[in-house]
Amino acid sequence: MKESFAKTVWDTLHMVDVSSKVEKKGNLSYLSWAWAWGVLKEYYPESNYAFREPVDRLDGSCEIWVDLTVSEGESSLTHSMWLPVMDNRNNAMLNPDARKISDTRMRCLTKAIAMFGLGHYIYAGEDLPQGDLDEIRQGYSNEQKMRFHALVAEGNNLGLWTFRQGVGDEIYAALHNTFEAGEKVANKKRVAALEVGAAEELACLAADFGICIDANDSHGVNEFADYDLCIKQAIYGQLDHTQQHKLAEMKKEAV
Repeated sequence: MKESFAKTVWDTLHMVDVSSKVEKKGNLSYLSWAWAWGVLKEYYPESNYAFREPVDRLDGSCEIWVDLTVSEGESSLTHSMWLPVMDNRNNAMLNPDARKISDTRMRCLTKAIAMFGLGHYIYAGEDLPQGDLDEIRQGYSNEQKMRFHALVAEGNNLGLWTFRQGVGDEIYAALHNTFEAGEKVANKKRVAALEVGAAEELACLAADFGICIDANDSHGVNEFADYDLCIKQAIYGQLDHTQQHKLAEMKKEAV
Protein backbone atom coordinates (compact mmCIF):
# COMPACT_ATOMS: atom_id res chain seq x y z
CA MET A 1 0.00 0.00 0.00
CA LYS A 2 1.44 3.36 -1.00
CA GLU A 3 1.74 5.95 1.73
CA SER A 4 -0.04 9.28 1.44
CA PHE A 5 1.67 12.42 0.14
CA ALA A 6 1.22 14.01 3.58
CA LYS A 7 3.11 11.15 5.23
CA THR A 8 5.84 11.24 2.60
CA VAL A 9 6.38 14.96 3.19
CA TRP A 10 6.42 14.53 6.96
CA ASP A 11 8.78 11.53 6.89
CA THR A 12 11.13 13.43 4.59
CA LEU A 13 11.27 16.78 6.39
CA HIS A 14 11.16 15.71 10.02
CA MET A 15 14.33 13.65 9.46
CA VAL A 16 16.35 16.75 8.56
CA ASP A 17 18.71 17.66 11.42
CA VAL A 18 18.16 21.34 12.25
CA SER A 19 20.14 21.40 15.50
CA SER A 20 23.06 23.38 14.06
CA LYS A 21 20.68 25.98 12.59
CA VAL A 22 18.67 26.80 15.72
CA GLU A 23 19.02 30.36 17.01
CA LYS A 24 17.81 31.85 20.29
CA LYS A 25 15.84 35.02 20.96
CA GLY A 26 14.90 35.45 24.60
CA ASN A 27 13.13 32.27 25.70
CA LEU A 28 12.31 31.22 22.15
CA SER A 29 14.20 29.05 19.68
CA TYR A 30 13.77 29.57 15.97
CA LEU A 31 15.19 28.78 12.54
CA SER A 32 16.32 31.21 9.87
CA TRP A 33 13.44 31.56 7.42
CA ALA A 34 15.86 31.62 4.48
CA TRP A 35 17.46 28.33 5.53
CA ALA A 36 14.11 26.64 6.24
CA TRP A 37 12.65 27.81 2.92
CA GLY A 38 15.78 26.69 1.10
CA VAL A 39 15.52 23.18 2.55
CA LEU A 40 11.82 22.95 1.70
CA LYS A 41 12.45 24.05 -1.90
CA GLU A 42 15.34 21.61 -2.19
CA TYR A 43 13.00 18.70 -1.53
CA TYR A 44 9.78 20.17 -2.94
CA PRO A 45 10.68 22.92 -5.45
CA GLU A 46 7.04 23.47 -6.49
CA SER A 47 6.08 24.71 -3.02
CA ASN A 48 4.62 28.21 -2.60
CA TYR A 49 3.07 30.44 0.04
CA ALA A 50 0.68 33.39 0.30
CA PHE A 51 0.31 35.86 3.15
CA ARG A 52 -3.14 37.09 4.10
CA GLU A 53 -3.80 40.70 5.02
CA PRO A 54 -2.67 41.42 8.61
CA VAL A 55 -5.47 41.08 11.16
CA ASP A 56 -5.77 44.12 13.43
CA ARG A 57 -7.17 43.28 16.86
CA LEU A 58 -9.26 45.62 19.02
CA ASP A 59 -6.46 45.97 21.58
CA GLY A 60 -4.11 47.37 18.91
CA SER A 61 -2.15 44.17 18.38
CA CYS A 62 -1.69 42.57 14.97
CA GLU A 63 -1.86 38.97 13.79
CA ILE A 64 -0.11 37.53 10.73
CA TRP A 65 -1.42 34.57 8.69
CA VAL A 66 0.22 32.53 5.95
CA ASP A 67 -1.01 29.67 3.77
CA LEU A 68 1.80 27.33 2.74
CA THR A 69 1.34 24.71 0.02
CA VAL A 70 3.84 21.91 -0.54
CA SER A 71 3.49 20.41 -4.01
CA GLU A 72 4.98 17.69 -6.14
CA GLY A 73 3.44 16.89 -9.48
CA GLU A 74 -0.29 16.39 -9.01
CA SER A 75 0.03 16.05 -5.22
CA SER A 76 -0.24 19.02 -2.88
CA LEU A 77 -0.89 19.77 0.77
CA THR A 78 -1.68 23.12 2.44
CA HIS A 79 -1.25 24.21 6.06
CA SER A 80 -2.15 27.62 7.50
CA MET A 81 -0.28 29.28 10.35
CA TRP A 82 -0.67 32.46 12.39
CA LEU A 83 1.58 34.52 14.66
CA PRO A 84 1.17 37.80 16.56
CA VAL A 85 3.63 40.61 15.97
CA MET A 86 5.75 40.53 19.15
CA ASP A 87 8.20 42.81 20.94
CA ASN A 88 11.62 41.85 22.33
CA ARG A 89 9.95 40.24 25.35
CA ASN A 90 7.76 38.10 23.10
CA ASN A 91 4.61 39.97 24.10
CA ALA A 92 2.09 41.12 21.51
CA MET A 93 3.14 44.53 20.17
CA LEU A 94 0.66 47.37 19.88
CA ASN A 95 0.50 49.30 16.59
CA PRO A 96 3.51 47.56 14.96
CA ASP A 97 5.29 49.27 12.08
CA ALA A 98 5.89 47.77 8.63
CA ARG A 99 9.30 46.36 9.55
CA LYS A 100 7.90 44.42 12.50
CA ILE A 101 5.09 43.07 10.34
CA SER A 102 7.57 42.04 7.65
CA ASP A 103 9.82 40.22 10.15
CA THR A 104 6.83 38.44 11.70
CA ARG A 105 5.65 37.27 8.30
CA MET A 106 8.90 35.40 7.74
CA ARG A 107 8.85 33.90 11.23
CA CYS A 108 5.29 32.82 10.59
CA LEU A 109 6.37 31.19 7.32
CA THR A 110 9.10 29.28 9.17
CA LYS A 111 6.54 28.06 11.69
CA ALA A 112 4.26 26.97 8.86
CA ILE A 113 7.14 24.98 7.36
CA ALA A 114 7.53 23.26 10.74
CA MET A 115 3.94 22.04 10.41
CA PHE A 116 5.19 19.85 7.56
CA GLY A 117 7.91 18.38 9.77
CA LEU A 118 11.03 20.56 9.40
CA GLY A 119 12.16 21.46 12.93
CA HIS A 120 8.68 20.89 14.38
CA TYR A 121 10.10 19.86 17.78
CA ILE A 122 11.45 23.40 18.29
CA TYR A 123 7.88 24.52 19.01
CA ALA A 124 7.00 21.56 21.25
CA GLY A 125 6.89 23.53 24.51
CA GLU A 126 5.59 26.90 23.42
CA ASP A 127 1.98 26.17 24.40
CA LEU A 128 2.80 25.01 27.94
CA PRO A 129 1.83 27.26 30.91
CA GLN A 130 4.71 29.41 32.10
CA GLY A 131 4.70 27.64 35.46
CA ASP A 132 5.29 24.29 33.78
CA LEU A 133 8.14 25.72 31.74
CA ASP A 134 9.74 27.18 34.86
CA GLU A 135 9.51 23.80 36.59
CA ILE A 136 11.20 22.11 33.67
CA ARG A 137 14.02 24.64 33.61
CA GLN A 138 14.64 24.55 37.38
CA GLY A 139 14.65 20.85 38.15
CA TYR A 140 13.46 17.35 37.34
CA SER A 141 10.58 15.11 38.30
CA ASN A 142 10.79 11.96 40.42
CA GLU A 143 9.80 9.98 37.34
CA GLN A 144 12.74 11.42 35.39
CA LYS A 145 15.10 10.59 38.23
CA MET A 146 13.84 7.00 38.46
CA ARG A 147 14.11 6.54 34.70
CA PHE A 148 17.64 7.95 34.61
CA HIS A 149 18.84 5.64 37.39
CA ALA A 150 17.16 2.62 35.79
CA LEU A 151 18.82 3.23 32.40
CA VAL A 152 22.24 3.62 34.04
CA ALA A 153 21.74 0.43 36.07
CA GLU A 154 20.64 -1.46 32.95
CA GLY A 155 23.63 -0.23 30.94
CA ASN A 156 21.22 0.87 28.21
CA ASN A 157 23.37 3.24 26.17
CA LEU A 158 20.88 4.08 23.40
CA GLY A 159 18.08 4.29 25.94
CA LEU A 160 20.10 6.78 27.99
CA TRP A 161 20.96 8.78 24.85
CA THR A 162 17.28 8.92 23.85
CA PHE A 163 16.32 9.94 27.39
CA ARG A 164 18.81 12.82 27.23
CA GLN A 165 17.31 14.09 23.97
CA GLY A 166 13.89 14.05 25.60
CA VAL A 167 14.69 15.88 28.84
CA GLY A 168 17.37 18.25 27.53
CA ASP A 169 20.94 18.89 28.63
CA GLU A 170 20.10 21.03 31.67
CA ILE A 171 17.92 18.42 33.38
CA TYR A 172 20.23 15.62 32.27
CA ALA A 173 23.20 17.37 33.89
CA ALA A 174 21.23 17.94 37.11
CA LEU A 175 20.38 14.24 37.28
CA HIS A 176 24.11 13.40 37.39
CA ASN A 177 24.12 14.72 40.98
CA THR A 178 21.28 12.49 42.19
CA PHE A 179 23.39 9.40 42.88
CA GLU A 180 23.89 8.38 46.50
CA ALA A 181 26.96 9.59 48.36
CA GLY A 182 29.86 7.25 47.79
CA GLU A 183 28.45 6.12 44.43
CA LYS A 184 28.64 9.36 42.46
CA VAL A 185 32.13 8.97 41.00
CA ALA A 186 31.60 5.37 39.89
CA ASN A 187 28.18 6.10 38.40
CA LYS A 188 29.34 9.22 36.58
CA LYS A 189 32.09 7.13 34.98
CA ARG A 190 29.44 4.57 34.06
CA VAL A 191 27.32 7.29 32.45
CA ALA A 192 30.32 8.59 30.48
CA ALA A 193 31.04 5.06 29.19
CA LEU A 194 27.40 4.63 28.17
CA GLU A 195 27.52 7.93 26.27
CA VAL A 196 30.60 6.75 24.34
CA GLY A 197 28.85 3.46 23.61
CA ALA A 198 25.77 5.29 22.34
CA ALA A 199 27.85 7.42 19.96
CA GLU A 200 29.56 4.31 18.60
CA GLU A 201 26.26 2.45 18.17
CA LEU A 202 24.68 5.41 16.37
CA ALA A 203 27.65 5.57 14.04
CA CYS A 204 27.28 1.85 13.25
CA LEU A 205 23.54 2.27 12.63
CA ALA A 206 24.19 5.23 10.32
CA ALA A 207 26.78 3.21 8.40
CA ASP A 208 24.36 0.30 7.98
CA PHE A 209 21.57 2.65 6.93
CA GLY A 210 23.86 4.30 4.39
CA ILE A 211 24.76 0.90 2.93
CA CYS A 212 21.05 0.14 2.46
CA ILE A 213 20.54 3.46 0.69
CA ASP A 214 23.58 3.01 -1.56
CA ALA A 215 22.30 -0.44 -2.51
CA ASN A 216 18.80 0.94 -3.14
CA ASP A 217 17.59 -1.62 -0.59
CA SER A 218 14.13 -0.33 0.36
CA HIS A 219 13.46 -3.31 2.61
CA GLY A 220 16.66 -2.63 4.53
CA VAL A 221 15.75 1.05 4.84
CA ASN A 222 12.29 0.16 6.18
CA GLU A 223 13.86 -1.92 8.96
CA PHE A 224 14.94 1.34 10.58
CA ALA A 225 11.36 2.66 10.75
CA ASP A 226 10.72 1.37 14.29
CA TYR A 227 13.54 3.33 15.93
CA ASP A 228 12.64 6.34 18.08
CA LEU A 229 12.36 9.60 16.17
CA CYS A 230 15.46 11.17 17.75
CA ILE A 231 17.54 8.11 16.85
CA LYS A 232 16.33 8.26 13.26
CA GLN A 233 17.19 11.96 13.15
CA ALA A 234 20.69 11.24 14.45
CA ILE A 235 21.18 8.50 11.88
CA TYR A 236 19.92 10.77 9.10
CA GLY A 237 22.26 13.54 10.25
CA GLN A 238 25.28 11.26 9.70
CA LEU A 239 24.39 10.51 6.09
CA ASP A 240 26.20 12.43 3.40
CA HIS A 241 24.29 14.82 1.15
CA THR A 242 24.10 12.31 -1.70
CA GLN A 243 22.59 9.65 0.54
CA GLN A 244 20.05 12.10 1.95
CA HIS A 245 18.93 12.98 -1.57
CA LYS A 246 18.78 9.34 -2.61
CA LEU A 247 16.70 8.50 0.47
CA ALA A 248 14.22 11.25 -0.48
CA GLU A 249 14.02 9.81 -4.01
CA MET A 250 13.42 6.31 -2.65
CA LYS A 251 10.53 7.63 -0.57
CA LYS A 252 9.06 9.37 -3.60
CA GLU A 253 9.28 6.18 -5.66
CA ALA A 254 7.42 4.29 -2.95
CA VAL A 255 4.43 6.62 -3.20
